[in-house]
Amino acid sequence: LTNRNVETYINFSFKSILYMDINEIKQAVEECLENLCQTFKNNPSYFLSERDLQSYFYTILINHRLFKINKPILKSKWLTRKNSRTLLIHTEFPYKGKIEDITILRHKKIIKWDESPVSIVGIEIKFNDMYPYKKSKHNNMLKDIKSLRKDDYGYLIWFNWNDPIPYSQITKTKNYIDKSKKRNMKFYWCDMHSKPLKEGVYPKHI
Repeated sequence: LTNRNVETYINFSFKSILYMDINEIKQAVEECLENLCQTFKNNPSYFLSERDLQSYFYTILINHRLFKINKPILKSKWLTRKNSRTLLIHTEFPYKGKIEDITILRHKKIIKWDESPVSIVGIEIKFNDMYPYKKSKHNNMLKDIKSLRKDDYGYLIWFNWNDPIPYSQITKTKNYIDKSKKRNMKFYWCDMHSKPLKEGVYPKHI
């Protein structure tokens, strides 16, 4: 790197640490999601389970430039090493009585574990579940929607490996999100028969 490039990087890093907000985070998440969906369409055999998608998406997220430079100090009475840094992104993170596939914590210079870190974005992933609403009214899709209501912002992402996701099931999912009155939740779906990324947005902007 030249001195000019280093100076630019430092300025970008400093600005992001000071002014990181939900719009920056959403933009980063959606850039990573486009990457994930394109990879899914190009190489579907990479993903044989929901956990494969979760792990791959987590890897893309933590390597995004925004999250790579924002690593707060974690303090806990159980942590013996001082000034140990953590990531803002975690998988299977317990928050408000729920555990989500991926959680993005609210940015602070210091996160105090003993005071329960705050989740600002929750992400739930569904994989190869063609007709979730035929099972019972307590199916996993509804549980995920209810779980995401507890975050400042939520993403529900539905991938299917083989057949197109039925439009009737997409409509039901949209309706349940609408009934939940959670206006800061986005619903994306991606299958092998769709464009690179389909999106149902609340509030809708496409």
